[in-house]
Amino acid sequence: MSGSFSLREHRVRANGLGHHLIEWVPTGEVVHCTPVVLCHGFLDMAWSWSGVAERLCAQGWRVWALDWRGHGQTDWCADHTRYHFTDYIFDLDGILPQISKEAVHLVGHSMGGVASSMYASVRSEMVETLTLVEGFGPPFLGPLDAPRQLRGALDSHLAQRGRALRPIQGLQEAIRRMRVQHPELQGELAEFLASHSTKAHSGSADPGSADPGSGDPGSADSGRADGETLLQWRFDPKHRTISPTPFIEGVFEGFLRHVDRPTLSIVGERGYRPADEDKRISWLGDVRMETLPDVGHMIHWFRPEDLAKRLHRFFSEVDPPHSREAR
Repeated sequence: MSGSFSLREHRVRANGLGHHLIEWVPTGEVVHCTPVVLCHGFLDMAWSWSGVAERLCAQGWRVWALDWRGHGQTDWCADHTRYHFTDYIFDLDGILPQISKEAVHLVGHSMGGVASSMYASVRSEMVETLTLVEGFGPPFLGPLDAPRQLRGALDSHLAQRGRALRPIQGLQEAIRRMRVQHPELQGELAEFLASHSTKAHSGSADPGSADPGSGDPGSADSGRADGETLLQWRFDPKHRTISPTPFIEGVFEGFLRHVDRPTLSIVGERGYRPADEDKRISWLGDVRMETLPDVGHMIHWFRPEDLAKRLHRFFSEVDPPHSREAR
């Protein structure tokens, strides 16, 4: 990568929680006017965007990445509350005005893509462009599924409260668990993601029972070297419980049909593709589709250069570069 940047971490308050943000600031001559905001997916974190953010920054973009509530280094919600998509929308609405007075290039991966599209549909004045990276959402449920969904939520919440503590036996054990779903995760990338996904074990909950995105129960006594620190995942274990609210087709359709910003959808050839993807795409107006070959769901982990190139090209169509002196 060419170009240079400075890295800053911030903590801002929104909706009663402290939110962790990372900012990459270009120090070169050419700087684009509109900032880029990167929103991660379920059980992921802001640091996982580093490979994309650094490459965008080298092209003159000021880039932000946030940790959603209950993820990464952002606060967990209170014990008696749960996490819902609308919470993420309220958080974006509280965070974005604190980091930019103008519209942003909003990018969301997976769950972050769903939240970003919902936000763009109701706050279009804050969004210059929208990019969905594997971001068309999970399978739909219908209204008649609501009782079963709610019962499942009640049962899973009760089970989570009574679950015994099972810490992660060091960084190598964390990497092993992450590889259950991502066997291609190796070397420096594996250590980087695992180190930022974990923290020292607190002994107060059970966030060590499932790895990010896999549900792997792991092992309480494997992979730990003598003297290695006991760890836990940074995400709130309540994220592993069932949502009480079904993901309903008509509701999501309403949000997508109200998106009026230029939209880019990027998917992996081996990624998650809902069976009714074509229908979901049709609900968006100004959208272009791109598929990256030979990559799965975690495009920003494994193909950051290719993803950054496509984002830079898309953003530049509406936001040409300006010299720092001209500004």
